[in-house]
Amino acid sequence: MHRHSISHVALVVALAASGGFARAEQIGTTTAVIPDAKSRPMGGGERLLTMGTSMTGNERVTTGAAGRTQILFIDGSAINVGPSSFLVLDEYVFDPRSGSGKLAVTLGKGAMRFVGGKISKSETVTIATPVATIGIRGGVAQIEYSPEQGLTARFLYGEFMSVSVGGMISTTNRAGTAIDLRPGSPPSAPRPIPQSELAQSTSQTTGGAPRSPAPGPAPGPAPGPAMDIGLGPNPAPAGSVGGAPGGLQGGIASGPPTTGGLPGMPLTQPPSPRLQPPPQQSPR
Repeated sequence: MHRHSISHVALVVALAASGGFARAEQIGTTTAVIPDAKSRPMGGGERLLTMGTSMTGNERVTTGAAGRTQILFIDGSAINVGPSSFLVLDEYVFDPRSGSGKLAVTLGKGAMRFVGGKISKSETVTIATPVATIGIRGGVAQIEYSPEQGLTARFLYGEFMSVSVGGMISTTNRAGTAIDLRPGSPPSAPRPIPQSELAQSTSQTTGGAPRSPAPGPAPGPAPGPAMDIGLGPNPAPAGSVGGAPGGLQGGIASGPPTTGGLPGMPLTQPPSPRLQPPPQQSPR
């Protein structure tokens, strides 16, 4: 048994023995890193992230202009952090017996990609930003925020995604749609994501654009939002923590295929209907 597998088993046993929900000192591990990427654990000093770095609750992650990293949590959830980004792992609770828990993070700036694990199948994962809160259930989402451009949340797969601010909520359950929040405006209605936008967005967090679409009909539904975590010569199994050191640090997995048509839906879908004003009455 590999060292990282032993660490995972020991962590799960410790959680199960405590009964009910439990907070673990180690909540996940980095499974891919492209320097410059750093973190600051709660009560600790700043450190350089490398393959297999253990992550803890309330840890702050920052990346430079060329930095990227991928964090795999113990329930199988994964977050890719793009360049020039700031992310805080606010809260993580997971009960391995029931497969339920809570996951909440804050994206202060930059880009991130979330791929849901066991927690998001039964609970809504929340991603806070300075301007809005995003909720995701059982899915995959790409989120970008900057004070100048505002917020764009792209729903790529799953049950639903919502963007809420000041009592206003915009929700989508259609894969391949995005919700925008521009400075001074309410959240937009869901809109289709053009393939060029999808390619640019994906490259921010995975280090590469989606593969070219194969000829023929759009691909069918994906079996689920599982993420291809195996990287380099020592791939970490999905759901494991404490990945073995070494291996390729530059290739960051991108989740379900986004090759021209997102899972279960072509990108050429018509936009969601918008509310129309009521017809005016004819003068008497």
